Amino acid sequence: MATSLGKIDAFIPLSRPVISWQKLVPSRPLSTPAGMVDVDGDRAPITVTARCAKRIHKVVKENGFLRLRVDGGGCSGFQYKFLLDGTQEEDDIVVEKDGAKVLVDEGSLELVRGSTLDFVEEMISSSFQVVNNPHSESACGCGASFAPK
Repeated sequence: MATSLGKIDAFIPLSRPVISWQKLVPSRPLSTPAGMVDVDGDRAPITVTARCAKRIHKVVKENGFLRLRVDGGGCSGFQYKFLLDGTQEEDDIVVEKDGAKVLVDEGSLELVRGSTLDFVEEMISSSFQVVNNPHSESACGCGASFAPK
């Protein structure tokens, strides 16, 4: 499992090709935020907004990724973690928007499939956020954690 790198000066190039979500054959139809089923498998498992892609380009070095991971904990049961990463793990799914790449491991993907990844700027903070998660029953006030359905 990849870990947070803290200050990032460079990324290690990938030693194997990037696996795109489009090349995967889903074991079951993909859920969509509208509750419809993606029977053709032609939709990304998560949606990355243009604003999010733009921010990823600003903070990630060449050959790097933004990793979205779901961990146990937080005030609602599970919490979203965002890490800058340069290593793709074997079970990672890559979602790309305008050249910006987001990695999600298969386990985390089951809890965020159909969600939208956005970059939100508010008066007191700015952050990457998972919004419109169809697998979330409730979330904490700051949006960093959620209770699954």
